[in-house]
Formats: sequence, structure tokens, C-alpha cells
Amino acid sequence: MNIFYVFLDQFQVNEQDLEETVNSPAYHLLTQLLNDTPLLIKIMTVVESASKVLTKGERLKGGHLAAAQSAVKLLALTLEMQEEMLSLLRESSATTIVTPLQQLLLTINPSTRNSDFILHIAKFLIPLNTDQEIAHGCLKLLVAVCSKPGTLSPVSILLTQKSAIAEELMQSLVERLETDEPESATGSSAEHNAIRQKILILLISLLDFAPPNIGYYLLGFDITRPLNKTVLQEPGIQGCKRTCLHSVIDLLFKELPPNCLYDTPILSHLCYQLLLKLSTNRHTGAAVLRYLRSTYDFFGKFLEIHPWSNDSSRLEHQTEFLQLLALELLVTSRGNLTSYLQRLLVGLAGPNSTIQGPFHALEGSRKLLSLLESVCKMEVGTYVPLELNYFDSEKLEMLIKQHQYKEGGLSLVNVVTLHKTLQSELNMISNNNIPIAQRNEINEEIKSILNNTVERNTIRRKISLKRKAFDAWRQVVEVMIVGCNNELVPSRQTLLVELTQAILARSRDGQPLSGLLSSASGCVVLLIQQLRYTSQIPNTDIVLEGADPLPPGLLQTMTRNLVEAIIQCGGNMQQARAHLYAALLHCLKMSVSNDTNDVKLGGAIAQGYQIVDSDSLAVLCSYGDIFIESLCKDASKGHGVTKILAFSLLSIILGADTYQNWLKHLNKQGVLETFYRVYQH
Repeated sequence: MNIFYVFLDQFQVNEQDLEETVNSPAYHLLTQLLNDTPLLIKIMTVVESASKVLTKGERLKGGHLAAAQSAVKLLALTLEMQEEMLSLLRESSATTIVTPLQQLLLTINPSTRNSDFILHIAKFLIPLNTDQEIAHGCLKLLVAVCSKPGTLSPVSILLTQKSAIAEELMQSLVERLETDEPESATGSSAEHNAIRQKILILLISLLDFAPPNIGYYLLGFDITRPLNKTVLQEPGIQGCKRTCLHSVIDLLFKELPPNCLYDTPILSHLCYQLLLKLSTNRHTGAAVLRYLRSTYDFFGKFLEIHPWSNDSSRLEHQTEFLQLLALELLVTSRGNLTSYLQRLLVGLAGPNSTIQGPFHALEGSRKLLSLLESVCKMEVGTYVPLELNYFDSEKLEMLIKQHQYKEGGLSLVNVVTLHKTLQSELNMISNNNIPIAQRNEINEEIKSILNNTVERNTIRRKISLKRKAFDAWRQVVEVMIVGCNNELVPSRQTLLVELTQAILARSRDGQPLSGLLSSASGCVVLLIQQLRYTSQIPNTDIVLEGADPLPPGLLQTMTRNLVEAIIQCGGNMQQARAHLYAALLHCLKMSVSNDTNDVKLGGAIAQGYQIVDSDSLAVLCSYGDIFIESLCKDASKGHGVTKILAFSLLSIILGADTYQNWLKHLNKQGVLETFYRVYQH
């Protein structure tokens, strides 16, 4: 089996192998492993024999251990290679028939006449003294089998029918999760961490499918009745056993400040993912949030001590925590949990913690602004194109696109398969007896291509992470401002002003949020709209109930920032421009003149017409033709919503221009005639 493993490990499926006349030995071996053949049955017999030895409490030794390791490794490698082969077979006219390994593992075992192959694989995980390499391979197989909707239900039935095995499996997974090893460790410690991560990946993948399934059982839910009836308890209370959910929460919560974010960042990220998945699940969300709130005070304590940093690994944790927090704010607001909700809001809107240490580098400012600052501090980097001597740039880009794959909606390049393709091209060139010096230069260029591809993947991941981090922060702000009672938010008007100014200042060209203008502008329009309806409008007799006057000069500063953002925003960003126009309309509506006497407008008399005050009009006029031309272009050629908003904004500006200078200018430029043609229908 070791020889078979080496054959497959060095093999890459290609279209030539699909032709029956040129089949390679490795291709033939792969087809044998993807069919119900004696070879596959023999490999599974080895796995079955080894699992029976472990069930007796004995350790695998010598040849038995080596055979089990080779069998599990071979099955795991077959799983990795089958997707590429299945994809090629679908696109070709080859007559080769194969079956996914996930389905083959659920077929009848000839020795027991039961479908128990997957049960023997799961039994490998029960003894803690199982070889780490075997345990890791078995977890890979379980993740793959449970990720297929058609195979998950039989697996769940098989594992939960025998309650003793299911309980032993859960206890084993709990103990493996609670192994305290830093991710920087090597050797067996690295294997332990890989197993812990694979367990969490298995649990996360199981939650993608409807209950009941084994994943909910391992997390402590009663799968014999509706999951929303489950009441989660601490271990030992009312006969509750320790579950994987307890281990996950303890990993994040056993030490405050949570050092696990530094010692095991990948594992902590998976823990947050699991909690987020459970909280957003309609079957389990209410029970999990109630358990986190009542037993641990999870959100209140984490708001006090959670590390907000610009490091990318901890920014992932912050993103998922904020998504959880936004959901918790919404649930508690709808549930009228006033005192608890007010505590969370004060924690967010109040000053940052005064605790000293590496976890608190931004004392003094509001925690919401500190969270925004941690997003802004993340540096994404810029992509630098390669200068190539031996490879054609256009063909190389086409090749890179062929090796792209999707990971969470993100397009990344598979560096391993790209390396194999480039290496095969080099081997074909080497048959032409090229000089050794030239071959070395080509090798160096291949290395630079691969390094550049890795850098490209890294930049894309960072851009995606920064966007998700800002969206999570925006969700918290929106729920806090719109979904919660206004009286519970401390210094609400001041908070709205500070958040608006902070976002606008960071959205200019060259600033951290300039690449996220669509999301940032959506948040800005919401904040300014709320500010408009909760503030006393200056220079007027309009006073809203409970409203405070805005600071002098604030509206002019906001107007200037919005106009600059509109000018810098490209014409292809229609959503961002629509948001900015709407925000500017709200801003101008707040800066109306107190003079409501007769105002001349185009030769007519408009009695009681409120116009923009002179200070705001001066700000608009200070940008000259560039702003008005941009406005006219959107008002005539923009998309539907953008066009209407731009035209409304232009109407307000022209109404405030009592000397009709802008109206004459637009008439001279032919803009009014264009408007007539556009809007006559």
C-alpha cells in the first residue's frame, strides 16, 4: 500500500489518461479505488481488523500499525484526487465509470453483511492512544463523508443507533479538543493541533445540513426531539454530559484575557466560526445565545477584555465576535432584556477599557471607534506584476485562471497544481537538451511565479478579511442605532457625529477605507439620516423632542467630506454614489436658512421656500465645475436611483442659487436641453 500511495502522490490526472490506450498505472489504480473492487474491499478489511484491535483496548504494533497507517493514508489521498478526476470525466466523452469514495464507504461489508465501514473508521477515534496519523486520516474521511447531503443521514443513523459507541466517540472528541498544545509546537504536538482543527471542521460542516444528524448530538443537543426544545446546561447538572460545545466555550473562556488567541489562533478562529454557525441556525440559535448569556456572560465580559488588534489573525476573531454581538443585540432588544442590553450598549459606546497590557492599546476612545481603528490599521498590500523572460505573460495569466478555485466565495489560485503544470512544461522543454544554465534560470522564474501567486492569494484574502471585518462592525452599528431603544444608547447624538466623521475621514483616497467605499457609504447615509431626525436643526425654529443643537460648523465639515467623497468615487461605483448623494441630501436638509421670505427662483415667486444656508452653499460652490458636472452626468446618465437622487440634489443647489449663476452656466453648456430629452418620457 505504501507503493500505491507513492504512485498516487506523484500522479496528476490529465485528459490523456482518459484515453484507454494510454492509461498510466496510477490512473488504473485510482479507478480501482473509486469502484467496488477487491482492492478497495481488501484495504477496508485492513481498517476493520485494526479497529477491532483498538476496540479491545490493545495498541497497534509493528506491521499491523504500518498497514493501518498505509490504508488510511491511501483512502485520504484518494479522496483528495477524486474531485479532479470526476470533473475531467464529466467534461470528456470517456467511458470510464467511477463512484465517489464517500458512497463506497457506505456499501455492504462482505464480512459482516452490514454497512459498517464508516463505523470502523469512527472507532479509530475512540481510543486516545490511537496513532495520530491514523486519527488525522480518519477525521479527513469523516469530514468528506459527512459533507455530502446524500451520505450524512445514513452515517448519523449508523453512529447514533449504538448509543455506547456514540457516547464514547463524543467523550474522545472532547478529550482531544481539550489537549493544551500551542500551534507553534512541532512533532506530536503539531499532530494534536491538526486533529483538534479537523474535529472543529467536521462539526462546522455537519451544521450545514438539517437535523437530526450526528453533529448536533456531539454538540449536546437532543436529536430525538425538536432541537429548539433542548436546554443547554453545565456538565453534571441534570445528568448533562460534557460535550464538544463545552470544550469550545472553555477554550475561549477559561483564561481572561484569552491567551488562546495568541497560542492557538487557527483553533480559536474555528471555535468562533462554530459558535457563529450555531447562533445563526434557526434550530439552535436561541438555545446557544441564551446559554452563552446566562451561564458565561460571554458578550459582556468579552467586551471588557477582548484583544482588539490590527494583526490579521486576531482581526478574524474580532470579525466573528462582532457578528455574534450584532445578533445578540438584536435578540435582546426584541426580547426586552433592558438592563442587559443597556450594559452591552454602554460597553460599546463608552470609553475603552483602562486595563493595562497587550490587549488594550487604544485606551481613552470609544470602544466602537477602537474597533473601527483596528480594521483600518490592517495593511492589505499591493500586487506587483512579474517581469518574465521565458514565459508569455498573457498565456501565464490564462494558465493561472485555469487553476483558480473558490474558497468561501473568494477566487484563489491552487499553487500546488500550478507548480505541477509548470514543472511538467519544464520537463518537456528539457527533452530538447537545453543548457543547464538556462534550465536553472527557468527554474528560478518558476519559483518567482509561484511566490507571486502566493502573494496574490494573500492579498485577496486580506482584502476579503478587511471587507468582512468592516461589514461586521457596520452590522453592530446599524443594530445599535436602529434596532435598539434610543434612550438606552448613551450620548446618542454625539456618538452619531463621531462615527460619521470617523468613517468619512477614513474613506478618502489613500485612506484605509477607500477600497470599501460601497459599504462605508451605506453606513454613512444611515448615520446621517438618524442624526437628522434626532437633532435640532440650526438657524431654524424647528426643534425636535429631546433633540440637542448640533455644534457650529459641523454640517459644513460633513458637507465638505461628502462632496470630496463623491468627486473621488468612480462612475462605475453607482451604489456608493447613490449612498453619498442620499447622505448629502440629508445633510443639506439639516442646513436650511431661517429666512423663509419670498425667494426668487427662475423668475417665479416661491413663498415659504426653505433654502440651503450661505455657509453650506459656499462649500458646494468652492469645488467649482467638477462637482456640478459630476452631478449633472449622474442626473442624466446614471442608474435609476442614482439619477433621481442626483437630480434632487441638483434641484436643491439651484434653488439656493438666488443669482441663478449655476442655472445660466448649465443652460450655456446644454445641460438643461439634455435633461429635457432624458426626462420628457
